[in-house]
Amino acid sequence: TKWPEVPLYIFGACRRPSFIPRKYYWQFPSINKSRELYNRAKIWLIPSRMEGLPGPVLEAMACGAAVVSTDNLGSAEIIKHEVNGYMVPVDQPESFLKYIDLLLNNESERLKVVDGGFKTVDLFTWERAVEKMEHFLNMLIEKHRYKKIR
Repeated sequence: TKWPEVPLYIFGACRRPSFIPRKYYWQFPSINKSRELYNRAKIWLIPSRMEGLPGPVLEAMACGAAVVSTDNLGSAEIIKHEVNGYMVPVDQPESFLKYIDLLLNNESERLKVVDGGFKTVDLFTWERAVEKMEHFLNMLIEKHRYKKIR
């Protein structure tokens, strides 16, 4: 590989693919193990074709990793390209190489993106989630009242 000294940390829900050495892969890691792996990483790659709630994006950002993700619906909701992470086309793994090289060789760029990630994570608090849910429920109540009046 181009960066043999760079350690790999890979985890997921599926069984370990045979081409990934056992020492680099964790299937369904515990929360503590996941946090440990995120915290070890300078760069976190998300090669998913799709992400629902982009938990891994936010988790990696919260632990100080620069995130490079495929342009999938979930990641696109969170990542602003070159501000708090990088987006690459789906099914073009070579696109990741450009940003891996950039981040490994330009610490100020990596730290800029990490800082953007921290600012993004700060927007996703339980308090904000409750406010949004209350707002949504109030809209539903008002809509229901309006229908009853008509």
